Amino acid sequence: MIFDALPVERALTSALDELRLPQARIDVCHAGQQWHWDNVGFEILYPMASGTTSGNKRSCVLRVANSGGAVLLTGDTEEDAEMLLLCNQTKRLKSDVLAVRHHGSSTS
Repeated sequence: MIFDALPVERALTSALDELRLPQARIDVCHAGQQWHWDNVGFEILYPMASGTTSGNKRSCVLRVANSGGAVLLTGDTEEDAEMLLLCNQTKRLKSDVLAVRHHGSSTS
């Protein structure tokens, strides 16, 4: 596992019950979390903090940006999450690179 090869101090996840890292602080991701590291900004756009969704509908959506551009990592979101993002985070979705989930979708 990749976590065995890297020193991990903190992890953000949508699947709190599935991630086991005894050496790390593990938190649930939610919209509004942001931090900067080495002139790179990181911002969680989804899921909403008050949401009660689970599974793929709770996937973390992360935008990573610096002065050279932005990457949007959509996790494993589904159509309803994408619609919420389009309605609530339209300006923040603008990115130069979009990394989509590992399998296709007829709705995305």
